[in-house]
Amino acid sequence: MIGHSIASISRAVLDLLYPPVCPGCGADCSEESDPICSECWHRLIYLRGPFCRTCGHPTTEIHGPALCDNCPVPQPAFDRCRSVVQYCEIMKRIIHAYKFGGRRCLAKPLSRLLFWGCQRYYAGERFDAIVPVPLHSARLREREFNQAAEMLLHLKEKAGFTVEESIVRRIRPTEPQSQMTGMERHTNVAGAFEIVDASKVRGRRFLIVDDVLTTGNTVSEVAQVLKNSGAQFVSVLTVARATANHPS
Repeated sequence: MIGHSIASISRAVLDLLYPPVCPGCGADCSEESDPICSECWHRLIYLRGPFCRTCGHPTTEIHGPALCDNCPVPQPAFDRCRSVVQYCEIMKRIIHAYKFGGRRCLAKPLSRLLFWGCQRYYAGERFDAIVPVPLHSARLREREFNQAAEMLLHLKEKAGFTVEESIVRRIRPTEPQSQMTGMERHTNVAGAFEIVDASKVRGRRFLIVDDVLTTGNTVSEVAQVLKNSGAQFVSVLTVARATANHPS
């Protein structure tokens, strides 16, 4: 707590010395109420359907096969998956500034994208709880916050969702997956998560939330441990998604 207070004070001092800039384009945002400038908001690419029925990747085949070329290997454990915007260069800069650049204030505008996604893709669904993808304890100490959980704090205020961070725990660290094949990614995250209390899972419906989806292997593994403990229905929602024309 003390460490977080010192970090907040340090951030405020830095903002005075070096006025905040938009993480997407570098424009001065010192006079704006939003840390992301209006130009970058307008340049975000919202994902449009049709989507793969299994992994949620945009596709041109409405009645195509159950699995598309972008589905995780093996078949994903989640029941449905959607993402809000394309992981384009602007969104990469924004999320990088959020996760690694100390710009925790970006959690609030990013949560607005999640709220939009909930309204568009899951308006008719009932979820008993929303679960952020957990970080390993070593990564959490290094970063000082879980980017998915931080966004959900604001989403909870806006939409009144029940957020449960302690249902799933990451029990081992995983390697960066950007250069891995599909099967290597699956192996990398296999066995990385466990359920803390199965009695809080059985018969319930969950929405897993994260910042970026690349191949879907990580959220699929989280969905798998929830399903193994008796979850009735598991869906996924992420802010951004790497697509075939904008890979990670």
